[in-house]
Amino acid sequence: MLRTAAFLCAAMMVGASAARADDDPPDCELTPSLPAHAPAFTRYPAGQLWQGKSKAPVLATRPERLFRTQLRTQSQGQPDFAGHYRIVGWGCGAPCIDWGMVDLKNGSVIMGGRYGDVDHMYVADKSLIYRADSRLLVVIGAPNEKPERRGYTYLLWTGRAFRQIAFYPYKAYCTIQVEPSP
Repeated sequence: MLRTAAFLCAAMMVGASAARADDDPPDCELTPSLPAHAPAFTRYPAGQLWQGKSKAPVLATRPERLFRTQLRTQSQGQPDFAGHYRIVGWGCGAPCIDWGMVDLKNGSVIMGGRYGDVDHMYVADKSLIYRADSRLLVVIGAPNEKPERRGYTYLLWTGRAFRQIAFYPYKAYCTIQVEPSP
């Protein structure tokens, strides 16, 4: 009886790992080299870069208060996104980054929401690419840790919310990592 139970347990583990292997992405990484035909930062200008005194983040919601230290600390300095915002990021597990942004003009906080909690297990460098002079933000990885969303997600900041304008899936744009032979 014990041998039969051990055999069934081993068979289930082999079956589970075989099913999981099909769901796993190939051995490759997304790199910061964006697809050539992707939306360009210059196409979505932010307007004039704000030079005023930064306002402290206004922590209005529970998630904002939960990450208050990161929001307060990282929002100091010059704008680095869309003219007057500062992107703020923090860890949410081993291969994960969550993020938000602070409007340096008035202190309002915008959390990453459905584009936050980015699984960046198969990302070679940064999970977020953005510029101070553009309203375009690129999320590299899997937003909300959903494998089907792994890839390059292009977001346009409208002034009120992010709108997805392009998506390039992981499997089509990864760089194969080849192990050198001994």
